[in-house]
Amino acid sequence: MRRRRIALAVATCFVLAGPATADAIRVHYRADLAGVEIGALRVEVDADRYRIVFDGSLGPADKPAATRVTAEAAGQLFFGRIQPDLYTARLAGAGAPRRVAVAFANGAVGAVAVLPPVAGGSASTHPVGSQARGVVDPLSALAIPAAPRGLAPLSACGRTQRVFDGLTRYDVELFPSRVESIVLADKPVEAMVCRAQQRAVSPGTRRWPDALPARRALVWLAPLAEGRLLLPVRIEADLGWGRVLLETTDPRPFQAATRAAALR
Repeated sequence: MRRRRIALAVATCFVLAGPATADAIRVHYRADLAGVEIGALRVEVDADRYRIVFDGSLGPADKPAATRVTAEAAGQLFFGRIQPDLYTARLAGAGAPRRVAVAFANGAVGAVAVLPPVAGGSASTHPVGSQARGVVDPLSALAIPAAPRGLAPLSACGRTQRVFDGLTRYDVELFPSRVESIVLADKPVEAMVCRAQQRAVSPGTRRWPDALPARRALVWLAPLAEGRLLLPVRIEADLGWGRVLLETTDPRPFQAATRAAALR
């Protein structure tokens, strides 16, 4: 019965999320490890909704220990914030494949399903108390609201993304670095550069435990959706098992958004 309730909650959330419309802006990415493609990412954004799909490997794709991940997130765009509705993922590695689903409600973690269950069942991974509020999934965390009018655009980088992936709660803190023009697919893109670091949040803690190592990255953000939303055009990350580069394969949607913002 409990599994049926979780499935119903996830299915309802999926219907609410819905597919992107024909007019949606689509951005495609390629993930590389040491020059070898290990995955692909696709982002679809329309007037008030978004959808993000990832298919790739966590670890060198040619190694037996690599975990193959297929994940999808969908949610709503509001002025100044991103609100996820649903996150699903399938993780396949050396053991049995595991499926994860998280339904969100008004920025808080709702139903969580993990199959096969971890020790203690799906409920054991659900964040407790305040750790379940103001949380996004790892794909939705890629989308950053633009800085409010009157503030420097780079101030959008001064934020902490509270993330839950169905198994682990962690924080990604962003720090402003600089604004620079980079060339992607022979096209110049004006981007805001943020430094990022990730730390796990242990059960019951209110702040990052200093003893846990941080994973660090550089993130190049550019405006999309009439400048309301910032998405990465490039991410360089040290994930412990290697340095990964995630980069858009077609920067034209970002160029169009920059021109539209300049004309307003």
